[in-house]
Amino acid sequence: KGEAEKKAERTLRDALAKVKADFEGKRRRLVDTFRDTVADLQDELLLLEDVLKVGLTTVNEQTIEMMLATFIYPVLLQPLYLYMQRYPTPSRPTERVVKRNTSSVLSTSERSSTNGSDSESNSDSEDDPDDSNL
Repeated sequence: KGEAEKKAERTLRDALAKVKADFEGKRRRLVDTFRDTVADLQDELLLLEDVLKVGLTTVNEQTIEMMLATFIYPVLLQPLYLYMQRYPTPSRPTERVVKRNTSSVLSTSERSSTNGSDSESNSDSEDDPDDSNL
């Protein structure tokens, strides 16, 4: 029994060391990615600062808007995008169910409107209590 327990303990230690090494490697890569992203953002902000020092003419304003849309916003949104890729939100499957239910309700209301009933105008006034306050 003593030999088997030692072997199991060694195997467990080796597995734990491997998991720690894998985790540390992933952590280092993630930290390096964030550092690179922050460095890129800093470069773009310094460039934007230089453009602002020149003065705001119409051309410079358009240039700044293009820089924001092209460089800065994607750099700022990249960590969030990476996080969203890694951890998908649980609301996505329910959105599909809601869309299915909504489409079935719409098809039912479309059928009733083709029969000549005026249910849409009545339901609009009943569903929206803010209309009565107007």
